[in-house]
Amino acid sequence: MTKDRLKTGGRAKGTPNKLTVEIKSAIERAFQELGGWKWLVEVGEKKPEVFCALLAKILPSQLKIPVDDMVPLVRLFASRAHAPVIEAEVVKEEK
Repeated sequence: MTKDRLKTGGRAKGTPNKLTVEIKSAIERAFQELGGWKWLVEVGEKKPEVFCALLAKILPSQLKIPVDDMVPLVRLFASRAHAPVIEAEVVKEEK
């Protein structure tokens, strides 16, 4: 389509695909039936590697978290023998 022609037909700009909407709805229903956020807490406690993989999928790739806020997470996962090894560089910003 050339820039000098108006768009005709098709979905309006920003309208989500019907299949995408249906899949998201099904995932939300399954999540609620499994127990919602309480189920996620259980997954995090029993299978932290699965929980971390989920977080990695939904968090922005470049997330700025203050170093002091990361300490509890590092302690939690370092205290578990089966926790995955995650390589990360923590840079403390100078004020």
